[in-house]
Amino acid sequence: MELATTEIQYILSQLGIDNVNNGASTGGKWLKTRGEEIHSYSPVDGNKIASVHAASEVDYEAVILKAHEAFQTWRTWPAPKRGEVIRQLAEKIREYKEPLGKLVSYEMGKSLQEGLGEVQEMIDILILPWDYLDNFMVLPCIPSALVTACTNSTIPWELLELFLLLIFL
Repeated sequence: MELATTEIQYILSQLGIDNVNNGASTGGKWLKTRGEEIHSYSPVDGNKIASVHAASEVDYEAVILKAHEAFQTWRTWPAPKRGEVIRQLAEKIREYKEPLGKLVSYEMGKSLQEGLGEVQEMIDILILPWDYLDNFMVLPCIPSALVTACTNSTIPWELLELFLLLIFL
């Protein structure tokens, strides 16, 4: 199969997605993963979008170790400070809403409006809980769980929803 259209290649470059990508990140750094290469094809035209090297067991263990270290600090931050981090994440997604929406549309075979709607839903999921924070009494608590997720999508939407769980644990 041939690579995706020139427009999609431009969108991928805007988002920092290469032809072949690593499949595990510690949040600030992508690991050079050693797993099998997984290809993503568009249902729109059957063209290959990009590939990712899956994480091996060793890669996964490195990510979990780093996530556990980060969680030790994250859980001590007050909710408003964690909320500010999430708000900044939502703003970054909003900044890339158009290219993300186009990629979702192409990768999932959805209309452009549906793709843009998926991205807006991500933004809303991140922002909505903090819009209501002042309406609730938040009791201090010590979170006791670390959440991880795996996805075979070019854009790990599921991770963002699971990431919210870390805030309220």
